[in-house]
Formats: sequence, C-alpha cells, structure tokens
Amino acid sequence: MSVSSIDNHQHNNYIDGFGRYVSEKNIVFFLITGLPRSRTAWIAQYFQGLEGVSCFHEPESKENDIASVLDRLSDVYGLYSGISSSAISFWTDNELKSFNGCKSLIIERNIDDVIESLNEAEMGLSEDTNIKICDYIIKSYERIEKSTDCMKIKYGNLDDPYYMKSIQNHLTPQTMFDYKYWEYMMETNIQLDMNKWKRNNMLTGSNNSFVKELERRINFLIK
Repeated sequence: MSVSSIDNHQHNNYIDGFGRYVSEKNIVFFLITGLPRSRTAWIAQYFQGLEGVSCFHEPESKENDIASVLDRLSDVYGLYSGISSSAISFWTDNELKSFNGCKSLIIERNIDDVIESLNEAEMGLSEDTNIKICDYIIKSYERIEKSTDCMKIKYGNLDDPYYMKSIQNHLTPQTMFDYKYWEYMMETNIQLDMNKWKRNNMLTGSNNSFVKELERRINFLIK
C-alpha cells in the first residue's frame, strides 16, 4: 500500500461516548494482525460470518492507499467493520493514525513455527528474508499497542471457545457468541491457496524474477 495524502481525503471519524472508534456512518472499526501463517484469513472469515460485522482480509493489497481502505471499510451495512492482515505492521505511522483508538487484536505465534510454515509454503523467499519479515512485524507490535485498544492472544487459543468469546467481546461487543457457529468454523480450512498464488505470480522457484523483486523490496523496507 502506497503512502497517501490522508489529509486531502476527509473522513469524519471520531471516538464515541463508549470509547469506540467509529466512522461518519457510525461503523465501528477494528484491526486484527499477527505474523504470517497465523490464521488471519480464518479469523477474518469468522468475523465476516457474524451478524452486523464485515471483516476484510488484507484489503490494503487490493487498494491504492489508506483512504481507499477507509472507503471500503465504511461502505458496508452493520455496526462493525474490520481488517485482518499481517501487513498492518508495515503501515506508516500516518496510515496507522487513521485507526487511532480503535479495538485491535494481535495473534502471537511462535516465530520458529511461522518460519517452518513459510518454508513449507515454498513462496520462494529465502529463510533469511522470512526471519527478517517476522522480526520486523514483532517489533511493530509496540506501535499498534500504543495507538489502539489492543488485546493479545496466543495462536493456539484460537481453538478454544472461551478465548474466541473473549476476542469477540473485545472487538465486537454487541455481537452474540454462538458455540455452534464456532464449532462450524473450526471445521473450516481457510488459508492462502499457494498453488493459485504461484500461478498468478508466475512463480517457478527462487530464481524467478518476481521473487527476486519481491525480496529486494522487502529487504529495502525492513533494513
């Protein structure tokens, strides 16, 4: 997501009487983030299935700037609209400022398990680059914690209905926790289709030009 001139795109967002960050349409925003391979796609789908809630997985990858992301979040029906994405840690302070005060969730997963999962996915990035990405994201958690009303949860606790109810109460407190819905979602496998991703990016291995350019940009960003 490119850096944009947010000041030129006016959004009448404010903190309401309950301390919630809301849009001009009275939609309450929330953020979910974590390391790659931390079920951000799954939890986005979980919240998307709740009544009165919209949750987008990695919308910044489909929009030109943060203003477009805000427009997308606001163009929904219901009370809550959120983002679930590992890329939130790569937002600039100016971009993150647009969500200052909102509810957020950080999913904490063991970095060694993440690296192993990334290596198994065979995205083409070197293990050294994957480690740098994870280190950068973890260091960025402090910025998210300072600017939002943040809750942290262990990756494994997503399998526990007690913790999922706590997460739901934190991010979308006016929704009802449904144990049967949680059971249904636990049986649902939602993750990035790596074969499709590779086909879309013509990925054939570590010598592929796409991978080299991606790795170059990542290393430039997090150096």
